[in-house]
Amino acid sequence: MYGYGAYRTSEMTPPLADCIKRARKEIEDQYEVRAKLLDPKASFTNDWNTLCERIFSDGETATEWDETAEVLRVYGALPEVFALIRVPIVLWLEAKLSFDNHDPQRAWAALVRCNYYLGMCSAHETKRERAARGGRRSAQRTLQLKNMVLERLRSMQTDAYPKKQDVWAILVPEMEAFTPANEKEITREMQVKRWGRDPIDIYRDTFDRRGKPGKSSHGKSYNPAQLIRRWTTGDADIRRELVRVVAGDLNTRASRKK
Repeated sequence: MYGYGAYRTSEMTPPLADCIKRARKEIEDQYEVRAKLLDPKASFTNDWNTLCERIFSDGETATEWDETAEVLRVYGALPEVFALIRVPIVLWLEAKLSFDNHDPQRAWAALVRCNYYLGMCSAHETKRERAARGGRRSAQRTLQLKNMVLERLRSMQTDAYPKKQDVWAILVPEMEAFTPANEKEITREMQVKRWGRDPIDIYRDTFDRRGKPGKSSHGKSYNPAQLIRRWTTGDADIRRELVRVVAGDLNTRASRKK
């Protein structure tokens, strides 16, 4: 992916300097994707400098953090990635310090642990990340869907339907068939082309994938029938248009009691 520092069976073993350089780039990419996902104000440079100071003031930092993270892993309690990624950072700093001090064996040992945790950062997605992804995705899709519903209601004549259920019967199929502008099906050729893009962009694209019908990627419902009912009572703009379009009372329960 980066063109250097990777093991390839048919190629020469990459030099330690390239492996260290590659790990540094992978750490930064993971930080930009994962840490900033939950904290847009997070600064890789600031965190990096802070950890550098920590390493020089306490030479046991890397060992302590390595052991703590390993215990958390065994018990299935790994922290959020934006916190976990600090472990490969301090181990990378240990590797680089050993390399600069002409101790390649020690550098390799630290770099192995660095990449071990970096792999964890790449592989596991936390609950907060899933919630953030689902929330953004759902909000993005339902906003466009709600705007479509509003435009459709505004196109209807005043007192055109006796009950709100009559309007729902028209809107729900249109909502089910609705596809947001950024969710068009991509062609096979476009699918192939995307792999030539920056890995960070590809990862962020996964936060715009649709899940199974009726649900977002992480289970949040956007079922049209449920949405239109929720909007009828809870969205001022849609309720106002329904009051105009429906001749009868929107509160059908109240009507039945009379």
